[in-house]
Amino acid sequence: MTNQTSKTNPKIDWDFFENIIAFNALKDETYLSSIIDIAEPQYFKNGDIKIVFEILTSFFLKRNTIPNTSEIKSYLSSDREKLALKNTLISFKNLDKRYNTEELYSNTEQFFKERAVYTALLETVDEFSGGNNDTGETYGRFE
Repeated sequence: MTNQTSKTNPKIDWDFFENIIAFNALKDETYLSSIIDIAEPQYFKNGDIKIVFEILTSFFLKRNTIPNTSEIKSYLSSDREKLALKNTLISFKNLDKRYNTEELYSNTEQFFKERAVYTALLETVDEFSGGNNDTGETYGRFE
């Protein structure tokens, strides 16, 4: 017997989807401006994307535009950051460059919701393990 849910609502590989978010954030100003308020670098498991995304969002918040590659490179002060940009750009080579906008935005929203809950859970466990049992703070984190 087959599972109907899996046919109508397939599971998304969120680790791979990080590449799609990073690509679109670097190339589409409208996309980046729509996610800037909910996107946190800590939501990315890929360390390279996390580094690039931090620089990208910092630049965007300061200049209200997407930096080009040269502008990003000017903010790379360490070899680790330079390698992160190189690895991130290489990861884009195997991506299709056209996306169904509705699918992209829907999946992006779900990605950030899931990663926000995951991050909140980890922070809550750490705090409770450390003896901080402030349920009000925990509730606020999940909101």
